[in-house]
Amino acid sequence: MAPRPAMAEARDSGFTAPHKSTNAPDAAQEAGIFMKTYGFRHLPDACRCGGMPVVYQPAHTDSDRPVTEQEQTLTQGALDSIMKMIRTGELAHGDIVSERSLAEKLGLSRTPVREAISRLEGQNFVRRSGRSLLVNGVALSDLFEVLGVRRVLEAEAARIAATRMTAPESARIRGLLMEMTEGQVTAEHHWDVDEVLHMGIAAATGNRLMERMIHDCRVRTRMFGMERIPGRFDIGRAEHLAILDAIEARDPAAAALRMSEHIDNARAAIVRSLTGEDRP
Repeated sequence: MAPRPAMAEARDSGFTAPHKSTNAPDAAQEAGIFMKTYGFRHLPDACRCGGMPVVYQPAHTDSDRPVTEQEQTLTQGALDSIMKMIRTGELAHGDIVSERSLAEKLGLSRTPVREAISRLEGQNFVRRSGRSLLVNGVALSDLFEVLGVRRVLEAEAARIAATRMTAPESARIRGLLMEMTEGQVTAEHHWDVDEVLHMGIAAATGNRLMERMIHDCRVRTRMFGMERIPGRFDIGRAEHLAILDAIEARDPAAAALRMSEHIDNARAAIVRSLTGEDRP
C-alpha cells in the first residue's frame, strides 16, 4: 500500500494548512508566531507539512459550549454550601468528599456538585488520595504560614482603608462590635462579626485581588478552629475597636500597626494555648 501524502495525514489528524491571503503572514512569519506563542526554540516536525508550517484546528466538543447562567448559579451555590461545610467543620480534615452524597444532601444534580468539587480541588481545599477526594485540613504549621500572609496583606489593607473607608461603614462595624457581649454570643456569631470587620477593611481598599486573597486566608484560619483559642473575646474586640479608631482618625500608619498587632496577638494566643500557658 502506497504511503499517503503528508498533507492528507495532517488533514486527517486535525491539521490544516494556513490559508494564504494578501493580509495573512507568510509561512515563515506564521512559524515565528507559533514558536513565540508556545515557547518552542525550533518548530516541531509535527507542525510542518511539506516544509510549510501548519495550524492545528481541533474539532469542537461539548466543552466548547458556553456555560449557561443557570449552570453558573447552581455551581456557585454548590460551591458556597460545600465550602461552608468545610469552614465550619461539618466536613472535617480527612473526610471523604462524595459527589453523590453531597448532591443528595444539597438537592442538586451531580453536575454542579462535580464542578464545585473540581474548583475546591484547584484551590487546595480538597485533595486526591487514590480514587477518593478528601478534605484538606489546616495543620498548625499551615496556620502560622497563613497568619504570616494575613499580617502582611491585612496591615496594608488597613493602611489603605484609613484613607478610603466611609464613616457610615465604620460606624456600622463599630455598632456590631459593641452589641456583642461575652457569654451571650455564639462562636458562629462572633466569627460573623469578625468577618464583617476584616472583610469590610479589605473591601474598602478597592483592590479586588487583595480582597480575594484575604478572604482565602481567613477561610483557612477558620478551618483550623480559631474559636477554640480561649481568652480572646474581650481582648480581640478591644483590638478591633483600636483598628477602627485609627481608620476613623485617617491615620494609615496607626491602622496598619494596630492590625499587625492584632494578628500577632492571635498567633501568640494560639501558641500559649497549645503549650498550656493559658491553663489555670
